[in-house]
Amino acid sequence: GFTGKDISLATTIDLFANPEDRAGIISQVEQKGPVTGLEVKFCKKNGTPLDCLLSLSPRRAENGSIKGFQGIIRDETHKKELEVQFFQAQKMESIGTLAGGVAHDFNNILSVIIGNSEISLEDTNKDDPVYEILEEILTAGKRGASLTRQLLAFSRKQVIQPDIVSMNTILKNLEKMIKRMIGEDVIIKILPAPDLKPVMADIGQMEQVIMNLAVNARDAMPKGGSLTIETSQMELPENYFISFGVKTPPGSFVMMAITDTGTGMDKATQKRIFEPFFTTKAKGRGTGLGLSTVYGIIKQNKGFIFVESQLNKGTVFKIFFPVTREEQVEKKIIGSISNMDGNETLMVVEDDETLRKLTCRLLKSRGYTVIEAIDGQDALKKSQHHGTIHLMLTDIVMPEMSGNDLAAAMSAMRPETKLIYMSGYIDNPVVRQSIMGKQVEFIQKPFDMKTLLTRVRIVLDH
Repeated sequence: GFTGKDISLATTIDLFANPEDRAGIISQVEQKGPVTGLEVKFCKKNGTPLDCLLSLSPRRAENGSIKGFQGIIRDETHKKELEVQFFQAQKMESIGTLAGGVAHDFNNILSVIIGNSEISLEDTNKDDPVYEILEEILTAGKRGASLTRQLLAFSRKQVIQPDIVSMNTILKNLEKMIKRMIGEDVIIKILPAPDLKPVMADIGQMEQVIMNLAVNARDAMPKGGSLTIETSQMELPENYFISFGVKTPPGSFVMMAITDTGTGMDKATQKRIFEPFFTTKAKGRGTGLGLSTVYGIIKQNKGFIFVESQLNKGTVFKIFFPVTREEQVEKKIIGSISNMDGNETLMVVEDDETLRKLTCRLLKSRGYTVIEAIDGQDALKKSQHHGTIHLMLTDIVMPEMSGNDLAAAMSAMRPETKLIYMSGYIDNPVVRQSIMGKQVEFIQKPFDMKTLLTRVRIVLDH
């Protein structure tokens, strides 16, 4: 920011962000000689601080006295910013690993709470005062399951399970939470389109997307305003989004628009909003990961997201998902728990004793013969002493031998045995990809009785 004339009229003290630093540096050079790579904060003409590296040498007269100094100032501000972002990424990764580990153990506990609550409710008369208490325990357990799902979404360790869903249904389920979170000074309008066709997406991730965008809209309207979330059905021609640099096939799409009347964004900001760590919020108010996470989720679920905005006129995010042609086959099969009985032989491999006993007790009560194994080695040993094992349910994260290694060994020994993985936390990308690609069956912890019995029956019958 300084011109040549400014520099000629200035002294070096004008360049220091902290003028007292100058005296210490001069003294150091006078006493010890040249310095290199000294970290110093200088500042621009407008006062903006810069992180710099200073290399400084004394200039001496013929008699050896110091008549001045010469040096090089290297602006390291951008490098420092990148270092901060890198450390932030490392910190987020560490927190994510911790969150994933906590979620794994917590999901086992929640599975026991939910399972025992359901069993107790089946055996309790609705007129009994205990029935209502059990219902509250079950509701709390399911709320805990929702919390662990958020932890796993943050840690990126969750298993994505795309399902046939209606965006209107997801909006309806979130409406109360959105209104509670946004506050009374923002008018909220939810406008679902009638007869909206279903899409293929992960429900938990879609909830995360909507909540993230709603929070951003709220922050853009500090003095109040209006937030509108609407859905619509659209028939789009080929390469409808080509102006955004995206090639798409023609077809039916479901569009969700999230519109606010907030501060808006200029063109330069719009180009960067999906970049990790980029944020327009004040320091300490945002990580810059919200919209990059939204973008990643939309892409992971084969959708598209675009933004339109003007300064002081608001912002609209438009999300597009192709309409799915897949049928909800499983939901046609699913009946009540009483129809989920069987007489096959199952093996349950789970290192958590309480959850293992609950799962085995439930399956035995429905007529199955159940072999109980505490880990992978125990499962392989016990499998040698039994006839046909129709299905193995195994946890993935176990000590010594993982569920994935056990499945490979069991497949070699007993290729006829079908497999269902159980887990709330998967740190193995190969297993995660297999589950997402529907190459293996999977039950997400914490699970309820109906989910477990239904999945077992579907796998055995198909």
